[in-house]
Amino acid sequence: MSLKIIASIVLAANLILVDRTVHAEQFAFHFEFAQPSEGLRPQGEPATLALTVTALDGRRVAEGWVAVRLDAPPPNWLFSTDFPVVEGSRLLEMRLPLINGKVEWRQVFPIRGDYRLAAEFASSAGVKTNKVFGFRVHEKDQKWLVLGGFALGLFITGVIAGRVFSAPRDGAGTLLGLWFYLILTWSAAAGESAWAQEDHKRNYISKIDVAPATVGRPARIHWWLHPAGVNGEFSAKLTLSITHQEKNKLIFSLEKIPVAGEFALDYHFTDGNDHRVIAVAETEDGATVRQEETVSVTAVAPSLRTKLPPLFLFLAVIAVGLLAGRWSRKAGGSKLRSAEGRRSQA
Repeated sequence: MSLKIIASIVLAANLILVDRTVHAEQFAFHFEFAQPSEGLRPQGEPATLALTVTALDGRRVAEGWVAVRLDAPPPNWLFSTDFPVVEGSRLLEMRLPLINGKVEWRQVFPIRGDYRLAAEFASSAGVKTNKVFGFRVHEKDQKWLVLGGFALGLFITGVIAGRVFSAPRDGAGTLLGLWFYLILTWSAAAGESAWAQEDHKRNYISKIDVAPATVGRPARIHWWLHPAGVNGEFSAKLTLSITHQEKNKLIFSLEKIPVAGEFALDYHFTDGNDHRVIAVAETEDGATVRQEETVSVTAVAPSLRTKLPPLFLFLAVIAVGLLAGRWSRKAGGSKLRSAEGRRSQA
């Protein structure tokens, strides 16, 4: 092969790469919440997340797909969240078609911390661009008040116990010692798939498959709808929702997304309770097909690593209270002995 042919091939490859890069730079991502993000709280009301894809001139892109991945905040070295197993895990992964240049969904955030949202857009011509967004979910104010009150209670308990243990033993001291022991002991402790029934009236068959769900990792949810006795693809608008059955609370939803008969996503059930997945499809011929599935989620106990740091902190608070109690008892005894000595000399 001559040098001219090789040079031509390299030049053509470079031109293709440059052309794809230029096309990729012609798109821009915009991420927003329907409500102020400062008001986001763990286990609060569902937040509406929206990703908009535009050209550089600001016009929304009409066609294409957006792949979404949402990751939970990383573990905290001291205080874990309400769901330690969820920390640092994948919460959601799905691929949505653009509707008026935008994709959106509603979701409840399980824990506090810094979330990571990765989005990749693929145009109808196959050109791709991606971007990573970050946002913070703040802890509820009452949680910090409860934590502060609990730590103060442990400190006061330590102070009282320190004073009692520094005094001659009596019945009250024994009872308080027993109470102190109980406080320490308490601190230390501190997807099946199913076939849907056939809709004979509208002649559609719907199905939801949910992989075995376990807290700590996403489970695959696969829905499809098919006209009985008809081959080939067809389109419908799908509304998919996930509800926490015990709380009767919506925790995730997609509204009327166009699908070609099926849809799948990976969703992390972060609470070890039963959930209900509901799919409602509106077909081109005006039929409405509803299918729901109850998902039993397997709970997972947090690791010892997440329990030890707060346990040691609480024990340290009690220890500081003990020292403060002993010091106050001895200081009070010294003052009393000095006063008695002055009275005897007088």
